[in-house]
Amino acid sequence: LAVWSAPGARVAVLGAGREDLVLDVARRVGTYLRARQLATKEARLRDQLLAAAREWRRTFDAIDTPTMIVDGTGRVARLNKSALALAGRGSYEEVLWRELAELGPSEPWEGACVLVTSALRTRAAVSAEVRDASAGRTWELAATYSPEGDGEGERVIVVARDITARLELEESLRRSERTAALGTLIAGVAHEVRNPLYSISINLEVLEAEIAGGRPYEETARIIRAEVE
Repeated sequence: LAVWSAPGARVAVLGAGREDLVLDVARRVGTYLRARQLATKEARLRDQLLAAAREWRRTFDAIDTPTMIVDGTGRVARLNKSALALAGRGSYEEVLWRELAELGPSEPWEGACVLVTSALRTRAAVSAEVRDASAGRTWELAATYSPEGDGEGERVIVVARDITARLELEESLRRSERTAALGTLIAGVAHEVRNPLYSISINLEVLEAEIAGGRPYEETARIIRAEVE
């Protein structure tokens, strides 16, 4: 067995007794180098996956609308920071893989459970508007069905949007419109009433001039004048 340590270096010739030792060392070195290379690739891939997971979490949490991903059995597989705050929990571990119905006894959780069941049954997107009377809040819920295909089974994406302020603004605008319409109506009625009253008043003055000194008619004219005013 001839071994070259470097270009132009002296050639070492090993006897047959040393060949097995050198081959074994070479195999061991090759195995070690391949293991190191594989470990490096695995570490790089793991770092990439962790970075992608952190980026996904930051993006998901940046959504200010409570958003949840529910699996086919009604358990919470993912949720963002807004949904966690709405549930009143301090950590994701308190919520993940729990039944959606366990997040709260009132809205929007009750309505979300109904929508998830409907989305899983119809395999379509559904929506509803629900109101939490105790808190005075109204929610617009949307549940979108996501079929299997990623190896994780069926999923339903639930979004709960607080529309209380919007509804209050719409009601305020409606009240303003009603008030404006009522003002227009009153102004129109006052105008229509004022015209005949003015005519009555003018004619009453003419009548009073003609019956001046006539006591029975004078009292009647006074009453008419008071009623016109």
